[in-house]
Amino acid sequence: MRIKLTLHFKRPFLIPYNYPRPLYGFVINAINLGDERIAKRLRDNKKDVKFVLSKLYPVGKTRRTEKGILVEPGTVELYFGTTERVEGCDCSDDRRGRRWS
Repeated sequence: MRIKLTLHFKRPFLIPYNYPRPLYGFVINAINLGDERIAKRLRDNKKDVKFVLSKLYPVGKTRRTEKGILVEPGTVELYFGTTERVEGCDCSDDRRGRRWS
């Protein structure tokens, strides 16, 4: 399963060049808030983390700075992917119509 996440910001913000670790922490925190069963599995199986994140894709104006990429108010997109089956999700077809199972 792959999910496109779209994050909206009202003020300019800085994406530091070393953002992958904080982004991973943000997603783990969101999972903790959303589904305690999945969060427990992630904590118990640290070597068996079953998701990946894409890089961040700013939509709109950006500017490089010494500390990172300054994003004007707007949107940032990223993708979350997993091979896990998700309860209640009809994810059997991909965009090209191929069956996953």
